[in-house]
Amino acid sequence: MGFPTMAISACYAGPLLNMVLGVGISSTYQTWITGKPYALDVAPTILISSCGLITVLLSTLVVVNINGYHINKSLGWWMIIIYSTCCIVNVLLEFRFLK
Repeated sequence: MGFPTMAISACYAGPLLNMVLGVGISSTYQTWITGKPYALDVAPTILISSCGLITVLLSTLVVVNINGYHINKSLGWWMIIIYSTCCIVNVLLEFRFLK
């Protein structure tokens, strides 16, 4: 009992925690040592990935709440479509097919 809930929570919390702590701790350390703001270059692939992550998280929050906290097959397909779209756009950006 409770293990599926824990697994789904880990799928969302793990990557989010890594991003928040990874960027936060390294930026704080760099700012503290140098006394200057940490310059963060934002590449287009980062923006695409962030938008995809926010889209999946917000749509999951809404759909799961509407469905009485059950995850259905259509939500899974929606997540796969968003993930695939982000991957394809990022590859096209990296190989300079899109500008």
